[in-house]
Amino acid sequence: MPDEIDTSYVAKFEVEGVGGRPVNPERKIKLALKDGHPILSVVLCEGCFPATFGLMEELSDRFGELVFKNSLGVYILVYNEQGFVIAEPSSEENKRFSFIDFYTRSRIDYDTITKTTIEAYARRLLEII
Repeated sequence: MPDEIDTSYVAKFEVEGVGGRPVNPERKIKLALKDGHPILSVVLCEGCFPATFGLMEELSDRFGELVFKNSLGVYILVYNEQGFVIAEPSSEENKRFSFIDFYTRSRIDYDTITKTTIEAYARRLLEII
């Protein structure tokens, strides 16, 4: 689990907003408790409503790292002390992702981690769910 979650992360891969407009790659992630259960809140832009992700305890045990999920079927997987993999499994095919990204605080990870690397990491999730 990243040692300091309540901070800013940078999205590795470009994301488009409404109408194809680019979105600022900075993300704010905060860990909180809601009714005694850990949740992550992710703010994609200033003024944006935060997306919330609940901890999936059984899935985390099986995956070997903390796994969070939101109501839209998007997962956040702890990758290392500096970052997270964000993945949305494809509804059409079990072994693919319709969306995958990497949020990090590490310049080294940002410069070196590839989409292939995070897809391989997240593929373990597909084998479990």
